[in-house]
Amino acid sequence: MSYNFVLNSSNNVSIYNNSYKYNFINGQFDIPEGAEMCINTLVIPYSFYNITSFLGNNTFYWTYPVSTSTFTISASNSTTITVSGISGSTNLQVGSIITCSSNPTSTSPNGLIYITALGTDLSGNGTYTINQAATYSSVSATSTGVVRTITLSNGFYQLADIQNALWADMKTAGVYFYNNNINQNTNNSVGTSNTNYLFPISLSVSTVYYTNSFTFQYIPTNNTNVVSQFGQNWNYANSSYYPNTASTCQIIIPSGVTNSTTNNIGNIIGFLSGSFPSSVQTYSGSPSISNSSPYVVNGNSLNYTPPFPAQGSFVNGIVIRCSLVNNPISSVTDILDTTTINTSFGSNILYQPVSDNWVSIKKGTYSSLTVTFSDQNFNTLYMNDANILLSLLIRFPSKK
Repeated sequence: MSYNFVLNSSNNVSIYNNSYKYNFINGQFDIPEGAEMCINTLVIPYSFYNITSFLGNNTFYWTYPVSTSTFTISASNSTTITVSGISGSTNLQVGSIITCSSNPTSTSPNGLIYITALGTDLSGNGTYTINQAATYSSVSATSTGVVRTITLSNGFYQLADIQNALWADMKTAGVYFYNNNINQNTNNSVGTSNTNYLFPISLSVSTVYYTNSFTFQYIPTNNTNVVSQFGQNWNYANSSYYPNTASTCQIIIPSGVTNSTTNNIGNIIGFLSGSFPSSVQTYSGSPSISNSSPYVVNGNSLNYTPPFPAQGSFVNGIVIRCSLVNNPISSVTDILDTTTINTSFGSNILYQPVSDNWVSIKKGTYSSLTVTFSDQNFNTLYMNDANILLSLLIRFPSKK
């Protein structure tokens, strides 16, 4: 004897849309010894994001060089500092990185102490707020760079989407090169189709090395060197803040990338925690092919022990679990079946078994069963769309 019953969105009992409960008619269902279950049909919307604030993998940082400011700072175990004697062509701003021998050990990002808010006498002498409490006794300090935070909205991101988010912030900060030749593409949007802009950081797939790569363009020291480095009609948008030395930007991946199962933006793109490049790259004098060619940094997670590649998504397969399943040979005793991700994000994942996938279920009398969806590592699957279709079959052994 066989039974076929269906679960759909009306059976959802989880705020994460990953658990579905079926209540048996009359409040009970008697299952004899030797009964089995299998999936007849499964349809799941591919709606689980790869980057979210909930996973904690939606933030990374980037820095860019500016002309050097020198100043004296004072503070007494406080996040409020007093700046005096400031000199240099660049005033301080939100994100200005403070370099000082008296800096405390910073927790984020990557050991940096930086300004988070302006205070009195904006951007010159006066008070500022920094990211961590510190004590400074009228010590000398400098600032040669600015750090900015990229916070991605919850979503499913391809590599190009992450790059575009970075480019959008670089454009906001004025850290990009542009060509004012009227014969060039005049599209002002950020994206790969726009040849009118050149951004100092780009992110791309490195097929040869089975990883991803950041490419860094040097930011020269003046307009003349911009033309020498990139060609006629090219300009730097942030031309009032050229660095004292031609320098690259940096990408900072937050702490927490330790293995293939950690949830970090670094896991998504294949980079361990840290700064990339590990130190700001520079060149002196006029640009040339030998000293100003783009600087490429490949993902390094394959060099880790044990190695792991860029993941793209933390969900590479779905484990279907059922409260009635009896699977005593596994440490996870309720596995009903598994399926791969066989479609693109936003489409339906379809699964229809092509083999005999019957599994044993527990003898007893039950009022309900619960089906739960997990990822390949048995982590909670955070599904945005509960509009599933699951057809289950239960068969009883033949009576002798």
